Amino acid sequence: MLATSYWHVNDLLTIKSGYHLGYFWTKMRQSTKIFIIPTSVILALVAIQVVWIFQLVVTKERIFNEKATIAIGATVGALNNDTELCSNMEGICNGKVMQNCPLRLTQTDEQKIDSVLRYYLNYYQLKPDYSLIISKNGKTISKTKTLANSDNKYVKKLPVNGGRDKIEFQLSLPGKYSYITKEIGFLFIASIALIFLISFFYIKTIISYRKEKLLAQRTTDFLNTITHEFNTPLTNIGLASKMLRKSVNTINQDKTETYFKILLNETEKLKSQVANILNVAALEKGELILNEQTIDLHEILKERLNCFVVQLEALEFKVHLQLSATNSVIWGDPDLLSNTFNNLIENALKYSPNTCELTITSYNQADMIYIEFADKGIGIAPENHALIFTNYFRVNTGNIHNVKGFGIGLAYVKKVIELHQGKILVNSELGHGATFKIILSNLK
Repeated sequence: MLATSYWHVNDLLTIKSGYHLGYFWTKMRQSTKIFIIPTSVILALVAIQVVWIFQLVVTKERIFNEKATIAIGATVGALNNDTELCSNMEGICNGKVMQNCPLRLTQTDEQKIDSVLRYYLNYYQLKPDYSLIISKNGKTISKTKTLANSDNKYVKKLPVNGGRDKIEFQLSLPGKYSYITKEIGFLFIASIALIFLISFFYIKTIISYRKEKLLAQRTTDFLNTITHEFNTPLTNIGLASKMLRKSVNTINQDKTETYFKILLNETEKLKSQVANILNVAALEKGELILNEQTIDLHEILKERLNCFVVQLEALEFKVHLQLSATNSVIWGDPDLLSNTFNNLIENALKYSPNTCELTITSYNQADMIYIEFADKGIGIAPENHALIFTNYFRVNTGNIHNVKGFGIGLAYVKKVIELHQGKILVNSELGHGATFKIILSNLK
């Protein structure tokens, strides 16, 4: 009966794993297709906004130029109807000093021209700040102030003396771009702000999408790993159950005891694995309640190492204890910290295939206790230092099942240490081992 139940559980686990893998890959394909559409729309919207702003600026610039041209044209037209002014301009010499022949317009004439021009500039809502040069046959006969950096020139000619002479009016207006900005006003600023907002959220969406995609991949790897990790103890439980069923009629005490040990050991492994996953989930949700009390970290370390004695001897793994801290007492949860040390020791065993050696050091600085776990294993590349403390991340060892684990051990360790208001640091290079340093506050 037990064996039959096992096969149902194992089949269900395999089916569920396959379902999840298919589900995640289907979702990722769908999300990729869905992602293309909003990306195209966002890029098109940004492009439309940019084109709209450009066209709006061009339109406003054309309107400004037209207004300026009309203003100077209207001014010249009004001056052309002033017989006295035209007569004065006709009487100006053509570059030669002659008796009773002035070389420039009088101040009165200049004021009259200024008055007419300002009227039309105001009428067409243009700034009256301007520069005007009046010339007769190429010779300047009147000139107001010269404006710096004014490339906006508008020219109109007035024929005099029956068309033999031409009076040229050259108007310069410096306020084109301030006029355009004023005309566009809120719409221009709002459009620029909208482009930046769209770009910001677009980039944020891409980053979020990549994170979700990475999380989906890690979750898929996690499901693969958990299936593999659960499959081994379930297989052993199933085989032991079968053997027990066969040996019902032929009672052999030694064999029966062996089978029961297998069942108990594998069941404990499953319980431990499930507990680790549940603890990480509880830590993520902030639902884990600390059972804090006065504890001695040295005692917990020694206790944890005693649990690894058989494994250490089998692997000929050397552990050097250098517990120099004079104060190893803190206020914390003994079970969580015990699991933390357990994870770090297990990692040293897993990732030290050649040089089987671990040095555990403790020392005090100020009111803090420092505990270091230094192995001589395969090491961790610097770019993975931050990633190893995230859920489901596992350093690639070439074969995902070559080193057992769910990829949640160090994430669990970091969260437990942070719950105790401490820090964990890593110092490692690929091929040169790894050192994990835990920093916690001593109990005063």
